[in-house]
Amino acid sequence: MCDPIWFMGRAVLEQYVSTIADWQRCRSGNVIIDGAFQYMRWGCASIAEASSKLDKERTIRTICPTKAVAIHGVRFSYCLIPAELREEFRYAYANTSGSGCIYDYHAASAIMRYINNEGSNHALLRLIRSRYHTLAEGGYISDEIGATMTYFCFAHVNIPGSKLIEMDQTFFDTRCYPGMTRVNLLMPQRDLDDLTARPAAAHRPPKIQRSMP
Repeated sequence: MCDPIWFMGRAVLEQYVSTIADWQRCRSGNVIIDGAFQYMRWGCASIAEASSKLDKERTIRTICPTKAVAIHGVRFSYCLIPAELREEFRYAYANTSGSGCIYDYHAASAIMRYINNEGSNHALLRLIRSRYHTLAEGGYISDEIGATMTYFCFAHVNIPGSKLIEMDQTFFDTRCYPGMTRVNLLMPQRDLDDLTARPAAAHRPPKIQRSMP
């Protein structure tokens, strides 16, 4: 399970997570969660994600702090795993990846100090939310899903196609959102200025078969 659904900018709804939790209890099922973009909820990053309520002894969850601070070039993540699987994971990792370099160690330590300080990544989240509202209120995007986290949203883009390199639902293995495009809310400022330099094109989104995250 991918939570949040990163390219849509939405967490998996709590009702779906509760259904999966019931399945875990009934079937002793294991769940693997790609939580790379967790801790990127706009304006309220400290709210616990619904998937944290799953059975911790049957849930494997990956977290990627470099996503939470939007840093490129450094790749650092960690995995929350049941205690009984720790040695198996350690052995597999040691034999496939080995130890990291000293640069990665210091970079990871610095990132965690930043995330765990009082201000954390709140300034970044405010910037992302501000850009989202600039595009939505200016009519440049029509977001029927309603992004609330990460630095992407999946929307109808009311801008001439000639100005865009688009990634539609084909790239994300879904069929319920025709005509919608992934929007990077952390695009370079010059690109944002270029997109908003002229009035948005008139656009009426088609009716879609909605499968809300």
